[in-house]
Amino acid sequence: MSPALAFSKKFRSIFVFCSCISALLIVSTLNLSAQKPVPSQNADAAAAQGPEARSGAFLYKGIGIGMMADDVRKKLGEPKDKSDPQDLFMFGDDESAQFLYDSSKKVTAIMITYSGKMNGAPT
Repeated sequence: MSPALAFSKKFRSIFVFCSCISALLIVSTLNLSAQKPVPSQNADAAAAQGPEARSGAFLYKGIGIGMMADDVRKKLGEPKDKSDPQDLFMFGDDESAQFLYDSSKKVTAIMITYSGKMNGAPT
């Protein structure tokens, strides 16, 4: 067998292998994007524990993206650290939340931190 023919067969094998892997990756990506989240059977228990997602909107202690900073402060009280771009609220030793605001003082992000024994953290 000539070296060129041997190289051609090796190249063809590698090409077929890579094509199969690429096809599998594409199919798995399409399957992942087509999957819909399954609602939790314990939605009431999860809602009582902490952050919740209802009708596509995330709420934390009744606060959601797009709310005004003044409304956040009215609902949650005085923050531990307060500024125009963000507020930090402490809810005990093991739970805190940081709210980030845009230039119009609307909530753009919520960061929740649980620490310690994690008893109050959602599962």
